[in-house]
Amino acid sequence: MKNTLTIRQKLITSFSVLLLIILAFGLLSGFYIGRLGDSINDIAEWKVPAVKLAVEVHAGAYDATIEQLNYLLHESDEAYARARQVLNKMQGDLKLIDEIGHRFNDAALLRQSQSVSENVRDFGALYQQGVAALQSNRQAVEAMNTSGQAVLAEADAFAAKQEREYAQLLNSGANQAALNDKVQKYILVNRIKSLAQTIIQHEKEERLYKDRRFYQRMQQELPNLMALYDLLAAMTQDRSELDRIDKARSETEKYQKAAG
Repeated sequence: MKNTLTIRQKLITSFSVLLLIILAFGLLSGFYIGRLGDSINDIAEWKVPAVKLAVEVHAGAYDATIEQLNYLLHESDEAYARARQVLNKMQGDLKLIDEIGHRFNDAALLRQSQSVSENVRDFGALYQQGVAALQSNRQAVEAMNTSGQAVLAEADAFAAKQEREYAQLLNSGANQAALNDKVQKYILVNRIKSLAQTIIQHEKEERLYKDRRFYQRMQQELPNLMALYDLLAAMTQDRSELDRIDKARSETEKYQKAAG
């Protein structure tokens, strides 16, 4: 972000210098207008068009910055498209300024136009990199959300099965060991669900507060979640339960990969 701000500041500074040079030439021409009739044509054909274009480019710098912020806030394709349109128009206006500079052999104008053009290109490149990073991050967040919800769904289904079977065993007069087996698995699967919810919460807090401590906690908690899967798997030989554990483990691996 620091580099982006630097580019934006350079853009605005360069545009301001460009305007000052063009306006200074215009004022100087105005001083001699009463003595040199040719200056009237010079101002009309050269200074006025150049100033208008410079103003357009200057305004474009602010518009591009606004659209950049809009994209950061909303990550919408519309904001991205508007920013690209603004940058393309700025490049077009700068080409027209170059044409004026070449036509009237204005070296100072050409130097400033080139400087601004370079900054516009840098700004565009950084903006594109930022958009690509945000899009990649958005895809990762979507993948994490999908996997996180899948883990919770498997835990809920596993827990519901223990509740149903406990009730059936109780009604059939099963011994305490059989009942206790269901209770222990129910307790452990709820520990899994609780830890999974904590990990999801820390991931959201990291994105919300931009605090890497939440990310570090999440990375520490993920291996613990995997260890709980192993404990639960060791407590059952039921194929349907083992399949749910395997699916939860697989989704957790996807979550961990997306988290980077």
